[in-house]
Amino acid sequence: MKRVLIVLLVAALAMVFMAPVASAKHHGPNVDICHFAGHHGDAAITDAYTAEMCEDYGGKVLNVRRVGAEKGHGVDTTAPTLDEVSLADGDVTCALGMDLVWTVDAFDNSDLFELEVDNSLEPDVPQFTVYADTENPYGDDEAKAAWEAAGATVTYNAGTQTWVIGFGCDFSDFFRSQGGITFYIEVVDEFGNQFGDMFDVTPDMTFAYVL
Repeated sequence: MKRVLIVLLVAALAMVFMAPVASAKHHGPNVDICHFAGHHGDAAITDAYTAEMCEDYGGKVLNVRRVGAEKGHGVDTTAPTLDEVSLADGDVTCALGMDLVWTVDAFDNSDLFELEVDNSLEPDVPQFTVYADTENPYGDDEAKAAWEAAGATVTYNAGTQTWVIGFGCDFSDFFRSQGGITFYIEVVDEFGNQFGDMFDVTPDMTFAYVL
C-alpha cells in the first residue's frame, strides 16, 4: 500500500513539473522557459524568438538574460556558485526515520532564477525545478498543490539565496528504503548564467547520500 501511495504521489508531481504552463503562448519541451514566459508575460521577450526559446535549451539562457537586463541589473556574466548543500533530519518521525530536509545555499552577484534537480531514483522520484521566489518557489499554485499533496514543502530566502526543501515522510521513507539518493544540481541566475549542466554532470554538482 505504501508503495502504491508513493507511485501516485510521484505521478501527480511529475504531471505538474513536466507539463507546459498554459499561460505561455508557445509550448515546447523546455518547460522552464515557457513557464518563465507565462509568469512574467510575453512582453519580457519578443515574438520573433519566443517559439524558438520554448523549443531549445539555449533559449532559456537568452530569455532570462534579457529579463535581467530589463530589471536594470546591468549585465552579469558570472555563474552562480554553491556555498553549502546539506541533507539533515527534520522534526517529524516517519516510519523509517525522521523526515529529510535538504538545504541548497547558493550565491550570485545578481538575483537567482531557478534550481533544477535531477536524481538517481528517476522515474520513481521525478526531476523538479523550483524558483527563486519567496512568495511561491514552486512556480505556480498547481505545482504548490502537488508538492503539498505529497507532504513536501519548499521555501526560498532571497537574503541568503537559499532553498530549503522538506521532503516529508513519504519521500523520506522511500529514499531510505532505496538505501539513499543522489541529487544533481543546476542553478541558473536571472541573466542565464548557470552552475552545473545536466548534459555534462561533474562531481561539484553531484550530492550522494547513503541513508
